[in-house]
Amino acid sequence: TVPVSTAGKHSIIAENAEGNSDSTDFEVTPSISLNVHSGAPDELASASGTGFAYRSDVSLYFGKTEVAFAQTSEYGSFDVTFNIPNLIPGSYEVKAEDARGNIDRSKFNVVAGTKLSSITGHVGAEITISGSGFKPGETLTINFNTVPVATSNVDSSGAFAKAIIVPPSTSGQHVITVVGSTDMKEMIFNVESVPPP
Repeated sequence: TVPVSTAGKHSIIAENAEGNSDSTDFEVTPSISLNVHSGAPDELASASGTGFAYRSDVSLYFGKTEVAFAQTSEYGSFDVTFNIPNLIPGSYEVKAEDARGNIDRSKFNVVAGTKLSSITGHVGAEITISGSGFKPGETLTINFNTVPVATSNVDSSGAFAKAIIVPPSTSGQHVITVVGSTDMKEMIFNVESVPPP
């Protein structure tokens, strides 16, 4: 196993008990790894790198956007956390580059994501459903269980937000779905058994 080392050539020396030795050069190249390779905009992800320059500044790019900044250790390694930028669904390049020009790349797939302003409420309450990573310009259908309750248009950045009223329903868990042309996202909403006074 190659130990954690800075970028560039390193000498490997083998020596036996009699003092005979030989050496060869080994070149360490930069490498990055991601903790996940797909996710929705605004979700957290992290990247780690090895084989970069000694105590060097490193920029992490997601597509053309710089999303994080770090400094390598004395062994040329780093760890950094970043937010997935608000981009339309698809495959993007994640690139780490240090001040010495050492570069490595990986791939990341942006997918659609949704969230609820509240996961619990009573019948008649207003909740907002929002999301990002959808196809710009498409119309989404929002269902409460299997019944359509609203539609929402996706903006040019792939995001949407829509307020709905919790329809008459039994207490307990219900499924809210957001359906687009290529994506469907499900969320659980809990209807309270007793409404507020």
